[in-house]
Amino acid sequence: LDAALAAQAKRKAAAAEPILVLERSTTPITSTTIIIEDGAALPVVKKQQSDTDELAYDVPDYPRHLLQTGGIVQEIMEWILQTAQKPQPILALAGALSVVGTVLGRKVATSTGLRTNYYLAGKDHARKCVKVLMTAAGLHDLLGGEELASGQGLLARTAAHPNTLFQIDELGLLLKAVATKGSGPHLASIITSLMKLFSSAGTVYNGTEYADQKNRQRVDIAYPCVGLHGTTTPETLWPALQSQDVVSGYLNRMIMMFVPDRRVAKQYVGIGQPPQSIIDWMKAAREMSNGIMGLDPANPIEVPFAGMTNQLFMDFDTWVEDHMEEVKAKQLAPLWGRAWEHAAKYALGFACARYDAKTLKQVAQGGGLEIDPSSAQLAIDFVKFTMLVQETQVAQRMGDSEFDRQAQETLRVIRNAGMRGRTHAELAEASRMFRALKPNEQDAVMDSIKRRDLVSLVQYKPSSGRGKPRMAWVAAEFVVPP
Repeated sequence: LDAALAAQAKRKAAAAEPILVLERSTTPITSTTIIIEDGAALPVVKKQQSDTDELAYDVPDYPRHLLQTGGIVQEIMEWILQTAQKPQPILALAGALSVVGTVLGRKVATSTGLRTNYYLAGKDHARKCVKVLMTAAGLHDLLGGEELASGQGLLARTAAHPNTLFQIDELGLLLKAVATKGSGPHLASIITSLMKLFSSAGTVYNGTEYADQKNRQRVDIAYPCVGLHGTTTPETLWPALQSQDVVSGYLNRMIMMFVPDRRVAKQYVGIGQPPQSIIDWMKAAREMSNGIMGLDPANPIEVPFAGMTNQLFMDFDTWVEDHMEEVKAKQLAPLWGRAWEHAAKYALGFACARYDAKTLKQVAQGGGLEIDPSSAQLAIDFVKFTMLVQETQVAQRMGDSEFDRQAQETLRVIRNAGMRGRTHAELAEASRMFRALKPNEQDAVMDSIKRRDLVSLVQYKPSSGRGKPRMAWVAAEFVVPP
């Protein structure tokens, strides 16, 4: 009780000495909400901004053209959306890309040797649809286990099936287990193995050398094309990540697809059987050959850049280098270390996915597969947008301690309120994490972000001139001098 009274007195003292005094209207801010039904956007609906859950993703909507890709990616997305109880186009895109990348695995490569091994993170329904598609096309052997017990288990599966898609439910829990002190090397080796396999798609992965080589021989894997389609939630993802994951290069191998906090109309549907056109394309992709020369993992079909594609990638490379300089001081530059590689890999997938089943086989046999400028631009836009969102989320949510995460989350919730800011009571109402802290812990968090000049306590006088002023914490970028 004494601690609570002391903390209350401290807050009152702070309120008595505001940093700034401004006169502004306190009219609630409204935001635009898009309701998705049957995969299509319904009319825009205005609603009061929701402050009920600090774990909801405050991210921008995907540009429309990234959700209307055309080709087989679009067909798979539409089927996933039609069969989802709560359709989410972004997650459908993650599922569609996982299918395309896996089916094309070890069949095609860019002129620089890049393959279609994609590491994507999203949420659940699309993962179920991927299993249905693989089974319907007779390609269930391309699916790995849905849980990984150790790095050696991961490598054993990959050695037996070099072209494998691992669909991991609750990827955040796996990452959290790996990050837990004393978790054991068998879990830590999962991450290191995934990192090495990602970079080994165009070469031979050389396994671990053991002292007891009689009973534990080294396992080498030629041209492994491993895909990862993980699903997770904010509650498990962010506590599992630390700044070392940015520097180590783990996060820059993964494209995380964050869904905006939007209300979605529910559909009462089942998955059912997928369209035959999708099944035909998947079979055609797996049966592709390279003319009379045949096709093997060491010599896949080379898909060159066509037309202005090379210039588009040169421009993107320049943009990435400039952006890395901009965010170097924030220690976020390593996130972009593989951006160009991601864009080339997704361009390869988009380029092959623009053909129907019959045309794909014909073009492949005739040596006419190429990465066209439209596929390249689509991939560049996809990578740039998703990684900018990923960068923002990492900067706002990731910390190296529980206190760091509390401070980051509190600052994020204050920033979301814009110029209006949040009173202490509003902050506790809007943030479950902040609300759960003891009064002295809340004060410690506020002192921390205030000392770094990230927030200011602002007094808002009622526009009518009557009534008590409103004391609110406002993020530094929204503070306007009187």
